[in-house]
Amino acid sequence: LKGKVIFLHFWSAGCGVCLAEMPTLQRLAAEVKDDGVAFVFAAVRNEDTTWDVADEYGPEMPVYALTEKRPACYGNRVPATYIITADGKLAFSQRGPADWEAESVTAYLRDLAMRTHVTDTQ
Repeated sequence: LKGKVIFLHFWSAGCGVCLAEMPTLQRLAAEVKDDGVAFVFAAVRNEDTTWDVADEYGPEMPVYALTEKRPACYGNRVPATYIITADGKLAFSQRGPADWEAESVTAYLRDLAMRTHVTDTQ
């Protein structure tokens, strides 16, 4: 993921709000997948339904199951989302659900990725 903007999303298959967000997150991932943004969906609990949910939303949703407790800086709430710049700096955090289909979100991610690309090529 080096050199990419990272959209890190913590979720749980047992969280109704998390499941309600999944279609909008899938559409966002599909919208910016070629713009230098990497999506990482981290399931915080390895529940029986985690992989069923992941399969339902397809290949744009790379899902990872945490095998250890997540770092304290990420809190313990789900859903929780962090956008990290290509150079590893936290650019945005959202604890709780959000409107991921807002045009401002897509524009923000593309802008971050573009600034990274311009910086890398100069």
